[in-house]
Formats: sequence, C-alpha cells, structure tokens
Amino acid sequence: MSALTNSGPNESLFQPLFNTNYSASDVLEIEEIRTIIHAHEQELALVDDEITRQESILNELKCRRDLLSRSINNHRILLSPIRRLFPELLAEIFIHCLPSNHLPTRSSAEAPLLLLRICKRWRDIALKTPRLWCGIHIHVPNHPLSNPIMTRRVEGIKQWLERSGSELPISISIYCPRRLRHFVNLSEEAITGRNMPPGIATFVHDLADTYSRRWKSLEVMLPLDAMSIITSLRTRDIPILQHLSVAHSSFHSFDTNTLFNFIARIPSLHTLRLNHDFVLEKLPDFVKSLSSTNTLSSLTELSLKPTLPACMPTNKALDILTQTPNLRSCTMHLLVPSSMLLLETRSYHVVLPHLHTLDLFLGHDFHEAMSGSLLLPIFRQLSLPSLESLYLHAPNIIVKETYIPFLDFLTDRMKHLLLEIQMTAKAWIECLRRVPNLVSLEGKCCESDYVPMKVHTNKWEGVLRLLGLWGETVVGDGCCEIETALGGRGDGDGDGQGKAKLNSIAAQFIAYEKLTEEDWDLISQLREGGTDVYLRLPPNPQPIDSPWYRIPKTSLLDGREIMWDWQDEHSLDYEGWTCVYSTGKELVTRVGT
Repeated sequence: MSALTNSGPNESLFQPLFNTNYSASDVLEIEEIRTIIHAHEQELALVDDEITRQESILNELKCRRDLLSRSINNHRILLSPIRRLFPELLAEIFIHCLPSNHLPTRSSAEAPLLLLRICKRWRDIALKTPRLWCGIHIHVPNHPLSNPIMTRRVEGIKQWLERSGSELPISISIYCPRRLRHFVNLSEEAITGRNMPPGIATFVHDLADTYSRRWKSLEVMLPLDAMSIITSLRTRDIPILQHLSVAHSSFHSFDTNTLFNFIARIPSLHTLRLNHDFVLEKLPDFVKSLSSTNTLSSLTELSLKPTLPACMPTNKALDILTQTPNLRSCTMHLLVPSSMLLLETRSYHVVLPHLHTLDLFLGHDFHEAMSGSLLLPIFRQLSLPSLESLYLHAPNIIVKETYIPFLDFLTDRMKHLLLEIQMTAKAWIECLRRVPNLVSLEGKCCESDYVPMKVHTNKWEGVLRLLGLWGETVVGDGCCEIETALGGRGDGDGDGQGKAKLNSIAAQFIAYEKLTEEDWDLISQLREGGTDVYLRLPPNPQPIDSPWYRIPKTSLLDGREIMWDWQDEHSLDYEGWTCVYSTGKELVTRVGT
C-alpha cells in the first residue's frame, strides 16, 4: 500500500489529448482507454479503503486524546487553588464581588445571587455568609401586574434579610415610583376586601419593626403612608443609622416638620441627602430642628437638591454651611439672585476645613445669560483648604478669564474637576494652569437657554484634544495659546515633549448626536496613549421593573453619585444611559438602567 500512497497513476499515452475536443473512434483506442480506466478504478478503491482505515485510526486516537485530556483536567481541578481555600477565605472573596457603586439588587447577574448559581459548595458558603446579605435595593413596581410580583418580592426580601443574621448593620434603599395605586393606604385591603398582597406601607411597617435597629443606611422614595411609618420611628429604634436619603415621591406633600424632627432624632447621622421641594419651603424649620440637636454639626456629607428648576437661595445655603464645620462632601442646588442685596445684609465667612468634595448647581432668575462676575461674592465667602473635587453646573453663566469666581478653589490639591459652564478658551487655560495634579477632567460645552449677553466662543474641543494627545498636539484655530500655557506641566521625557496629559476624559452626547469614524479613531489614539475615555451615549429603553431601577449611579470617573433621569416614570419604559469607557486597549459598554 506504500506504493499507492507515494506515487500517482502512471503517465498515460493519451495525456496530450486531455483538455481537447478529441473523441476516440478507433476500436483499439477505445479498448485501451477502458483498460486504463478499470485499472485506475481498482487503485482508487484501494486508496479509499486505506483512507477509511487511516481515518478510523485517527478517530480512535482523537477519542483517546479527549479521554486523556478530560482525565488530566479532572485531576488538575482537584489541585485547583480555589478549591483548597478555606470557606472563611472564600467568603471574604465573595464579599469583594458585591457591587461597589450601588447596593446589591435582586438580579441573578451579579453578586450575591450570582454566587448561588456556580456550584453547591459556593452556594452553601454564600448562604452562610451574613455580610453578603446586609444590603439590598428594593423597587416596588407600579404596573397592573404588580400584585403577584409584590407578593413574591416581599417573600424574597424576607429571605434575603434573614440571611444577614441578627447583629450586622444593614443598608436598604426602597423606591416606590409615582401612581402606585394598589399600595398606598394601610387600610386599603380591609376596606376593599380584595385578595391582594400586602401594600407598600404594610411592607415598610414590617421591615421597620424587624430591622430598624440594625439600619445603617436608608434611602427611600415612598408614598405618604409608608413614609409616615419611617418618620414615626423613635431614637431607640434607629440607634446606628448613619446615612439617610429621602427623594421626591409626588404622592403627597410631606409633613416637613415631622420629617425634620425625625432627622433630628437620629443619634448617629453622618450623611443626609434630601431631594425634595420641601427643602425650600421650610428652610428655617429645617435649620432650627437640626441645630437644636447638633445634627448639622455632626454631618460629614450633606446633599440638598430641590426638584429642578427650583433652587435654594444662596444666603440660606450659607446659613446652613456655617453650622456644618465637619463636612467632607457637599451637594447643593443654589439660586443666584439677580440682586446681591440678599448677601449684603450679612457678611459670611464659611470655613470648611475638611471638605474635599463640592458639587454645586447654580441657577438664576435672569432672562439672559449671566456674567460670572456676579458669582464672586458667593465664592469669596467660602474657605475650602482641603478641596480635591469640584463639580460646578452653571450652564447659563458666562465666565471670562478676567473674572473666574472659583479660581481660588483650583490648587495643586485638586484631583477631579467638572465644569458645566460657558467659558472662554483663556478661562479654561487659566483654570488648568492651576491644577497640575489633576487626574480626571469632565467638561461640557454649554449653550445658554437664554439670549446671550454677547457673542461667546467656546474652545473646549481644542482643549480636550490637546490634553489627550501629548505626542502630537492637535489644536483648533485660535487655541494656539493653550499649548504654551500647558506646555510646562509634563515631565518632558520621551515623546511627551512636556505636553499635558490627563488620565481620563469624559464626554456626554444627547439624543441626536452620533460618533463618526473620525471620532472613534481619535478615541483609539487617546486610549492607545494611556488616556481612559468615558462617553455617555443615549440609551435604549429599558423595562421599568428593572432590578437597578432608581439606583444612584456612580460616575465612572471618580465614584461621585449621579442620579440618571428618565422621561416618564409612569410608562413601562424609561431613560437610562449607556456608558462606553476604556480601561487599557478595549472598549467596554455598560448600560445604566
């Protein structure tokens, strides 16, 4: 058979006639051709038989190889380090698998529920690790199919919290969207006689009765009846509560004094976030209630965000800040009055020695874009020696290089900077020159909603491109001075030539904006150069009963809390955000819902 495998058919006398129109007509030629065909057919049959035999041998070898590989892998698994870990160490690893930017949800796609689906050993360890179950985000749906969903959800939450044991502190967020008609009144079931699951108020009552003494963090957006249960808790019911967040519910107007008195009764409160118009309506009561118990002075984080477009009067905000000397983080929506007389009646000097994060939204009552010079009296009354992160949202305020109201805040301590404001190129230059240690920058090109006072040119695109490409500077027309201003900030080694470089860049796009191929090429250049690129793109609709509904999202840049907005909470679809970002050489897409 070796001759068959090593040689082909003998050369035929008829080979010169191949690929021609010749047709054999002679009897001898026909007979000879038939003889050759017969001989080759016999040889072909032998070759086919040999192929079949060799394939059989190959298949047997492949099967044996698979068996050996499977056996090797099975034995190697027995030596896997992860299997040799003590349950206590594996439990500690599981805890680090929990979401870092929000409370755990009921989604089986993330820990802790995901850990129950790997193997029996992992499931047993996860179920016996109380710290995995000490936090949960609860969304109460509002569509007509809510009844059976709510029944299952209440039972699931009960099992979840039972796994947390009886001593560990727990963190809970409960969000009940508007128009939740089936779960508003405690007495609804008794009045209607309907066979329906427990209402949200009943659920909150049971939750508070069982677990309030262990609450460490509580975030709520609830109807009046359910919220009344929370605010009726006494000091001994909430001995370790440190973080409280109350969001706008639109069900009823809260009894603000009741809420303020409840806040004043919290003995260990450090973080307070209020997102509701009552902050504006009863500011004096708010300050009076919390001052009487020194609650304000003990706060380390304060967030007061009335529902937009409402904003807090600036002088009232300064009144509050004078009583919060221990703040580390502060978020406020402020109203800059058209007249500065409100500030002239009292001279403020607010010193916050520990404040490292300041997030301000500045609105005003002008009918046109406002000059940034009017902000100078406000910022001059603040002394923030430890400030490291500044987030300024003032889209209808124009800032020129001659009057940058927040310039004194920009020091070599600054690490994170967000400026949503109309600024000239020279103003940007002056700001960036003062922050040599900046590691993240987020900026937005703003156009006024009002008639601008004068023609204004924003060169932010040129600034971004300069900061991202340090090997070859790309600058738009009219921005050549940026290169000079920033040239001395680099280390001057390698290809950098002393050009500035940031670790991360963020950009946000609205519905009708799309990235072009040229844009993606530029993003690739930034990424290859070591710059992380963060983009917020318009989302696809998501179902309203999502495990992540109303979770405070976290900025990919710096961990700062962001609450995504959606167009209509009453519908089955709402707006989230698609975050596309790069860490290294790959683009990753994350959908925020």
